[in-house]
Amino acid sequence: RRARQRKMDELVGEVVERVADQPELAPLYAPEPPPRFKPYADLNSHLGGMPPFAGNAVEVLPDYADTLRRIAADIDAARWFVHVQFYILSRDDETEVVFAAMERAKQRGVDVTMINSEAPDQFMVFHAQRSFYDELLRCGVKIRLYKTPILLHSKFMTVDDDLSMVGSSNFDMRSFQLNLEISLVCYDPAVVAE
Repeated sequence: RRARQRKMDELVGEVVERVADQPELAPLYAPEPPPRFKPYADLNSHLGGMPPFAGNAVEVLPDYADTLRRIAADIDAARWFVHVQFYILSRDDETEVVFAAMERAKQRGVDVTMINSEAPDQFMVFHAQRSFYDELLRCGVKIRLYKTPILLHSKFMTVDDDLSMVGSSNFDMRSFQLNLEISLVCYDPAVVAE
């Protein structure tokens, strides 16, 4: 593990050197972070060899209803593709806005894919999720299941090459009402590509 980290540090260092030698990239390379973030930027630079770069935008979404509306709006803005993967998906009055947006996206010709586990780990949740698959498939949403024994526990959404959402929140009321989960939207194309 340490050998891989050293190799990665070397690769990052080489890219940083090449970028630093290109004056046209100066506005993006090593911007001065706001004072409150400077300790974190310095720590990241020293530990990971990765200096801060400008042009990144991140938004935190802590509220359940606002997050669902935001997900729906991002899906409605999609031009090419939407990939959605949440460990727990429920279709109810609150989440319907997102499922309706996925259906509208398909009608516009957007490639919409929902990714989940083939392996169940919670009997009721597993069967509740499967209960609305037929409806999504009828409107053209692709459903991809990771093969057993892999259990996907990740939560993310990617829209085109424009944004990526990750977080700890599942796609159900419990995540925000009881568990105090949070989601993060990133607008950096390099992060979205990963």
